[in-house]
Amino acid sequence: MLVIACNTAAAVVLDEVKEKLPIPVVGVVQPGAISALKVTKNEHVAVIGTTGTIQSGAYEHTLKKINNRVQVESLACPPFVPLVERGIFSGPEALETCSETLKPLQGKGFDTLILGCTHYPLLKPVIQEVMGPDIQIISSGDETAREVSGLLYHKQRLRTCNEAPEHHFYTTGDAKSFKRLADVWLEMNVPGVETITLES
Repeated sequence: MLVIACNTAAAVVLDEVKEKLPIPVVGVVQPGAISALKVTKNEHVAVIGTTGTIQSGAYEHTLKKINNRVQVESLACPPFVPLVERGIFSGPEALETCSETLKPLQGKGFDTLILGCTHYPLLKPVIQEVMGPDIQIISSGDETAREVSGLLYHKQRLRTCNEAPEHHFYTTGDAKSFKRLADVWLEMNVPGVETITLES
């Protein structure tokens, strides 16, 4: 199984990768969209993500394909990824950045917000503070993990309790930066991270 755990990549290449690989391929857009439609009470959903994800229209298309009555607000939040990658998840700078960036969504009337970037859950408490307690926040990454767990369960591929997990981490970027962020995000001491180069 392959999980394309990047909203921007999934939005652009998911269908193409599914056609080329003989294994199940899961993206992050559909699980997040399905979950948002389950929890919204007024069929009005907002999506925040990178510029690439928002410009692709992947969430709006997926949401409307499932429920054509849903109203969708979309907002690109370019400052969020650099903030997270600098390790700033809370405090005055995070609050100011989130408040300023999310201003265009204030007063739009949606009751559910999709975090359409896998970096954004690290800012979830601050985003919740800015948007208010009545807004349901959906993490596309969390929903994808639930979907993958369900698929593995049905295929009887979940690891048993007495099997030690094996973790391998690869990045096309800087291994030290990746490890620093992964240690925080995964709440573990991530073992050696290997830098790889992908052929085009």
